[in-house]
Amino acid sequence: MVAAFKTFYGVLAEAARWLSSLGVTHVAMEATGIYSMPVYHALIEHGHFTQVLVCNAGHVKNVPGRKTGLADAEWLAHLLECGFLRGSFIPPADIKAARYCSGGCLDRQGWWEGE
Repeated sequence: MVAAFKTFYGVLAEAARWLSSLGVTHVAMEATGIYSMPVYHALIEHGHFTQVLVCNAGHVKNVPGRKTGLADAEWLAHLLECGFLRGSFIPPADIKAARYCSGGCLDRQGWWEGE
């Protein structure tokens, strides 16, 4: 079954609920930089999934000749079903907040930069 959804957050939330209503338990998507984050957050917040993976595009390179979005989706589903996918690390909200508040990062000696 194929469905298309616009990328407004409310519509993405509707898509997550629709997938959940179909009994989908695992979701895999190819990372597209910051553009994949609203989709990821809508899936996490509005769907009831066992696993949501955002996969590095370099790790899931497609077989030559498959150049459509549908073929890519089928390929990702096949890799997920076989257990060949590993999701990228996405820090939990509390770690994201700490990173944002710190405004710096540790240098090699363990001291905060900018102090």
